[in-house]
Amino acid sequence: MTAENQHNTSKLAIEYQQLSSVPTLSYEVACLPQNINLNRFRNIYPYDDSRVPLKEIPGELGSDYINASFVSGYCGNRYIAAQAPLNETIDHFWRMVWEYEIEAIVMLTKCVEMTREKSAQYWPESLCETITPGDRLSVTLSSSTPYAEYYVRKLLVKHLTESDKSVTVTQFHYTAWPDHGVPDNVMAVIRFICHVRKLFPAASQDQPLLVHCSAGVGRTGTFITLDMMMQQMKAEATLSVCQCVRNLRTQRMKMVQTPIQYEFIHQALSELVVCGETEVTASSLRSFTESLRDPVTDSGPTLSQQHLKVLEYLSMQQRCDFTGAKAEANISKNRFPDKLPSEVYRVSLTGNSGSEYINASFINGYKQRDAYIATQGPLEETVEDFWRMMWEYQCGCIVMLCQLKEDGQESSYPYWPGEEGEEMVCGRLSVRLVKVRGHGDIVERRMEVKENKSIYPDILCVKMIQLTSWPLEGLPHLTAIMSLIDKLNHVLMSTSSKQTVVMCSDGVVRSGTFLVIHSQLERLKTEGVVDVFQAIKSAHIHRPGVIPNTDHYVFCYEVLADFVERMEAYHNFKTLM
Repeated sequence: MTAENQHNTSKLAIEYQQLSSVPTLSYEVACLPQNINLNRFRNIYPYDDSRVPLKEIPGELGSDYINASFVSGYCGNRYIAAQAPLNETIDHFWRMVWEYEIEAIVMLTKCVEMTREKSAQYWPESLCETITPGDRLSVTLSSSTPYAEYYVRKLLVKHLTESDKSVTVTQFHYTAWPDHGVPDNVMAVIRFICHVRKLFPAASQDQPLLVHCSAGVGRTGTFITLDMMMQQMKAEATLSVCQCVRNLRTQRMKMVQTPIQYEFIHQALSELVVCGETEVTASSLRSFTESLRDPVTDSGPTLSQQHLKVLEYLSMQQRCDFTGAKAEANISKNRFPDKLPSEVYRVSLTGNSGSEYINASFINGYKQRDAYIATQGPLEETVEDFWRMMWEYQCGCIVMLCQLKEDGQESSYPYWPGEEGEEMVCGRLSVRLVKVRGHGDIVERRMEVKENKSIYPDILCVKMIQLTSWPLEGLPHLTAIMSLIDKLNHVLMSTSSKQTVVMCSDGVVRSGTFLVIHSQLERLKTEGVVDVFQAIKSAHIHRPGVIPNTDHYVFCYEVLADFVERMEAYHNFKTLM
């Protein structure tokens, strides 16, 4: 952390402390005997004058109460900030949704975190499954779409006694936000908010946006503050996070619960200003790619150089912990001393200290968390560790982007048998090469992995795709990358592997470039937009050093633009443009 950052953090901590002066208002209704057990926590209550009242059910004490508060938004928009439902308040929760005609729910907690229940699961588990909370409403899960950090679910809510009435509710469920903490990737939260507002624009919002975490104050307050500030940034030249949080706290106690959440809001807004708009639509990809090599000003840097400079600046703000990689027992397992896995995202093997280390990192894909494992080419002493990783994580696919030797140096020790039918022993595992096929600069290998001592061993089938034409210094041909991606996608359709292992000599430069391209191709095909800048920034958090220069940066866009033009030729891409 830089000295400037430390100063700003101290300043924000003092500013946050001053927010405690906001007076606590009356919350008598929440503490009535019939309501007290409907509160998840004994220190988080809705104020009487801003609580969300439900229609009272005759003869049912507490039927008009839910721990939820109306919160004013920017330019008249409203939110409902709520605690997560308890099992006994799921009925109340859905009655609130029905009575206030809520169309969108933002959920910012997992149901269970650190073995503690944070929210009852108030929606069905399986597609087309229906639950009936209480005796008035039914809820059916119509669809569920996964993304790396969140899910988007469509829920059909019907009134059981008024069969002609139903409403579709969209739930945005963010699953990568720790309780009392903050996500490591601030722009992932910004993207999440943008996704919510793309489907439910604030300007046309008639019903409240329902937001909840566990208590309905920390993560909920942070989300609402960011959403309001992002709206204000588009309309005004200045904004005050402090004043916004102060206003929120007059409507629901303890909104933005911790100093780190308060700092996170400022960090997110700062990055939003520094980065600017980085999404590129399919229709403008080619022209944008060509502009990357043009100077921003007559004598200034090119646009790609400017982007890389911003990425470098943001990476300097990042706190990187390499404790495991730099442990004495593990130093010799790193092919390069400066290409190390970040501690939080490194792949851990089963075993004692030292034997659980491998130079490999989890990296998110477009729609899957930890979709990739980026790793260095195995050393002779780490071949066994590599196959242990493949076995323990049941990885069925390897993308290898280097040769065994490059420019006279070893980039990877041979970690597979040399001939078809041969078997090599790697500790407690055996690896057999089943088949090899070569197509120009792409070699495909099929292998089987099993435990040596099992009488009836399970077999892990592994498919490896090796691109042999990506030089140690430089870039491959566009057609080679597209051919590699086509083969990978074909393999992924026929395997249940949760992670794709992407490997090059250092597990950073070529691996990082490839997985950024692959994930953004998936987004391009789904949304018709890409964001290479943010994909690199996200990958760098997990595996520092991704995309080291402007050539690799521009290459990512060139591959994506080439893909769009190839699809246009077959009339397959017009609907997304």
